[in-house]
This record gives sequence, C-alpha cells and structure tokens, in this order.
Amino acid sequence: MSRHDSEQEQLAQLKAWWDKWGTWLLSAVLIVVLSFSGWRYWQASQLSKATTASMTFDMLEVSQQTGQFGEVTREARRLMQDFPRSPYAAAAAMMLASYYIEQGEFDEAQDALEWVIAARVDNAFMEAAALRLVRLHINAQRYELAQQALEQIATALLPAPSRAQYDYHQGLINMHQGDAEQAKAAFERVLANPSATADLRNIARLYKDDLAL
Repeated sequence: MSRHDSEQEQLAQLKAWWDKWGTWLLSAVLIVVLSFSGWRYWQASQLSKATTASMTFDMLEVSQQTGQFGEVTREARRLMQDFPRSPYAAAAAMMLASYYIEQGEFDEAQDALEWVIAARVDNAFMEAAALRLVRLHINAQRYELAQQALEQIATALLPAPSRAQYDYHQGLINMHQGDAEQAKAAFERVLANPSATADLRNIARLYKDDLAL
C-alpha cells in the first residue's frame, strides 16, 4: 500500500469517526466552555450586585445619620425589591421601620418589620425585627399580635443574650395580659441569665418586684 493510499484510508477513518462522534464532542466542549464562562459571569454579576447594594446602603446610612432619611425612603424600598436576599436589604428595612416609628406611621413600620421576618435573610435580623414588632404591638395594646410576633423567633437556636431579650418581652406580654405568675417567671429567667445586660436586669427586677406587691 502506498503512502498516499495509507493517508487516504486514515482520513476516511477520521471522517467516519467525526461523523459519529464529532457533534457530541463539540457539544461537550461547548458545555465546558459555557459552564466556565457562565461561572465567571455569575461571579462578576454577583460582585456587581453586591457593590450596587453596598453603595445604596451607604447612602441610606449617611441620610439616616444626617436626619434626611425621609428623602431616600424610595431608595430603601428599591433596595428591598431589587436585592431581597441581601443583608443590605434587611438592614434598609430595619432603618425604614425606625424612620416610620419616629414619624408615628406605625402601620408602615409594621410592614417593614414583617418584610424582614418574611425575607429570612439572617436570624439576627429576624430576631431584631420580631422583638421590635412585639414592642410595636404592646404599645398599641395588641397583646395577642405581640405574642404571635414573639413566637416567630426560634428559641432553640437563640444565643443567651437574645434569650434574655426574648424572656423580657414575654414577661411584658404576660404582665399586660394580667398573667402575673407567668410574667414573674419570665422576668426571673432574665435575672438568672448571666448574659443579660445590667440595664435589662434592672428593668426586669423592677417589674418583678412590682408584680410581687
């Protein structure tokens, strides 16, 4: 067999192999390339989103510190809408709630706090929002709603300082509902918690002593 014939035979075999496997091979290579490119795009996209959310939150924070938060509430809501799984959005919602409480717009504040709880971005944000919502309901004498808000906190996972806050608010609800024994028990748990702050202990002790009269 001549060299030319040998090369022709090899070429024919290669063409036959390509006809059978070439499309699959191209698809496999394309998948790998797309996966890599997609991952790089995702990383860049996530970085871009995080940067945008961070810059917006910085602006909100400055506005709050300078007493101009009322002018940027729309930006806070946009942050919540565009980046609902971001901690920046949860923090913006907490700032929004604080602003509305200061303005006496308690329904708006309640909506912002409930958004934080529903978003479930982070347990710390959920706990803070739930406790603030409890106080909002207590001040409005909506004690059943206050209890419902408190029960949204997963007590089994609470660190000791948060548990002290939880027990204190439980005591407040029980006290306002006229359940003195349960209120005293809750305040006693605060006093027995070594992680409770001195101020919280003092307030819990005052309430407990008043209930004993």
